[in-house]
Amino acid sequence: MQVFDKLKIKANFNQANQSYNQNAILQKMVANELVELAKMDIFNSQTIVDFGSGTGFIADKILSEFPNKNIFQLDIALQMLLSNQSQTKKIVAD
Repeated sequence: MQVFDKLKIKANFNQANQSYNQNAILQKMVANELVELAKMDIFNSQTIVDFGSGTGFIADKILSEFPNKNIFQLDIALQMLLSNQSQTKKIVAD
């Protein structure tokens, strides 16, 4: 039994891509804390995968501090990935 309607979730995130960053205050706080906690791992890694990357604020934060990292952004919603202009590899995936 599937609890979540993935097609609806995908559609909602695709629709929200333009306003998501303006309203993602808690998500950005958690993302910044996550990057801070993972700094040594990020420093020691050449390739990073950002699952559920959305508009890419984790990738942006990492690249601002570690500009030479190879980052793959994965998200179910194509429009969320396209709203981020960072030079990362973007993959639509579930």
